[in-house]
Amino acid sequence: MIGRPWHRSFRDCAVLGLLCRNAGEFIEDFYASSVKPTFGMLVGGATRAPTGLAPTGDPDKDLSLVMAHVPKTAFHDSIALDFKAAARSWRGAKGLEDSVKIYVHPVPNCAGEELLDLFTSQNSGFGWTRAVQLHALHIKAVHDAIMRSPARVEDPKEATVFYIPAFYSLLVERYIDLTERNEVAVLNCMSNSWSMLREEFWHRNAGYDHFISAGTCHPYSVCAALECDVTNFHPFAVNVFALVGGVRQIGHPDFAFTPGKGFQMLRTVIVPFPVTLDCERLLQLSKPDRARSIDVAFVGTENSRVRQIFRELMEDTSLPYSRNPRFHIRVLPDDDVGEWARKMALDSESDESGMRSIDEIYSNSQFCLVLPGHMYDLGRRAFDAMARACILVIVAMEPMFVSVPFTWQIPWEEFAIFSAIRNVEDAGRLIDTLSTAAQEESGRAAISARRQAMLKHLPHLFLPPHKNCLPGTPTATDGILREIAVRQAAWAAMSTVRSPSWHLAGQLTV
Repeated sequence: MIGRPWHRSFRDCAVLGLLCRNAGEFIEDFYASSVKPTFGMLVGGATRAPTGLAPTGDPDKDLSLVMAHVPKTAFHDSIALDFKAAARSWRGAKGLEDSVKIYVHPVPNCAGEELLDLFTSQNSGFGWTRAVQLHALHIKAVHDAIMRSPARVEDPKEATVFYIPAFYSLLVERYIDLTERNEVAVLNCMSNSWSMLREEFWHRNAGYDHFISAGTCHPYSVCAALECDVTNFHPFAVNVFALVGGVRQIGHPDFAFTPGKGFQMLRTVIVPFPVTLDCERLLQLSKPDRARSIDVAFVGTENSRVRQIFRELMEDTSLPYSRNPRFHIRVLPDDDVGEWARKMALDSESDESGMRSIDEIYSNSQFCLVLPGHMYDLGRRAFDAMARACILVIVAMEPMFVSVPFTWQIPWEEFAIFSAIRNVEDAGRLIDTLSTAAQEESGRAAISARRQAMLKHLPHLFLPPHKNCLPGTPTATDGILREIAVRQAAWAAMSTVRSPSWHLAGQLTV
């Protein structure tokens, strides 16, 4: 058992769980230091001239294979994992979600909705407690969507997948916060939530057909203690797939150089953040003749290298950006807890310093920058912006990328813009291009086309319930079920450890 002083120092650094980050380290720095820049490759075409012998002039005799160290950057630009033809085919498939039948396992109250209610009810200020509450609200929104889904079945024999409504990241929070006397009860709860699953279904496919709602960040915690890694509590826990808002391991194309890594990512289903879509307001904000006084907007803390670059750009007095009122780009100091930025995002009113609310900023902006923070995902900020008809400009630090939900289902390229930067000069060119588009007639036409595409696809990207929408309007629940459906197909195609028709030794059926 790890002692309490270790727990407190971990909490003081504010690096537990939700932040998904090591103290004092940007995620881009982590990848730069942990990824080898080259790989070995046999290359033909080297001239062979043994000592004392002149080349013969015969290419079949003078050429030889050599082991070369090739920079990965030579391949990164061409890696997109964009299976266009397959995506179009799956997109057009009807009734995918109807193939999904979900059985909900019973779990102990201490790990289920009782625990969820405890954390969603906490609402004090905008510090760490609010961060945990937002995490719990994300879990709850996805959990509620599953529980209300028409895909649920009461008979587990009819199920194609199984939902475990236990919230392990919140149990880790309880474990860290409780006194030593009570933390054993939390660990027992975590263990029991796995062991009480019905073995004939839980063991049948080694957990591959089971899933959880994991909220804002997965894995469950960056806490290094043995007890914090919930996959230590059962050997099949590592196979369970998770519905999450973001994953720290996604965001760098280096996985393409690791055999099978892409298939391992099927364990992760990226899902939207719980922002309410008001269809009526979205239509009002999307009117072509509605003026928007801001060309480019962003408000957030400096918790990634890409955000640091934009801060340097805006603070450079030799450049025109900080003096241009059509740019509202505020990169706030990073206090690890993110209290200031969270207050900005959640307060509906302008503050006493005159800083405008996020609602006002996004509603009056043509383009909203999505600059990744502790993880390379969209985050709540992107859904706040889309709900106000602001065109997303998703920027990553080359060669990294930002993971988006339902990648194959929705043609993101029709309404969102994706870009990469390396330095301040790149960031400046990006902002100049966006501003020019917002001011020129051809650019405004392109913006209008993207906004119309956004209106078409946004309902699929927002979790229920929607507000002021027509009956039958789709929600992100449909997208989640379709993601599960394609994974069902993938599992069925896998070679199994042994065929279900195999009997025990010495037994057979003729």
